[in-house]
Amino acid sequence: MKNFLDKPLNQMAEEYLPYLAALAGGFGLWFYFKTEPLPTKTDKLVEASINIFSILVGFIGATLAIVFAIDNKPVIVKLKQDAKYRLFIRYFFEAFILSFAALSIAFVFNGSVIDLRSSPWKIAVTIWLAIVMLATLLSIRVIWLLFRVLHKNCEIEERH
Repeated sequence: MKNFLDKPLNQMAEEYLPYLAALAGGFGLWFYFKTEPLPTKTDKLVEASINIFSILVGFIGATLAIVFAIDNKPVIVKLKQDAKYRLFIRYFFEAFILSFAALSIAFVFNGSVIDLRSSPWKIAVTIWLAIVMLATLLSIRVIWLLFRVLHKNCEIEERH
């Protein structure tokens, strides 16, 4: 296991930037909602999130199954040789779990009456929005890396 400081900057950014961005966004929302009520169209946001994260959870799950199925492809073998496969799978797991959490919380909110001025609801919605931001950023990271892996696989197969 590499020490935190032994990692190159681009790997640290890839690994930790989604978390830092979601944390900063969550704090920004919290400071905003301290003085302002929640938006009146919060229910529309919850409904849209249910649709988006249902699709995203299914996509990530299916993609992960495909990644496991192409275990013998040259690019996956190379990822394993370079000791990056475990990190690649961890990224999928993080995106799946956080997307599922965002979806689950949206389902709970969908069945609840949200008091737009209530502090507990402001805290709950702020935390949920931070999770939504994190899940979105982690999903983008996974999709981006998947495209990079597929592109690299094409390059490797063209050489053979």
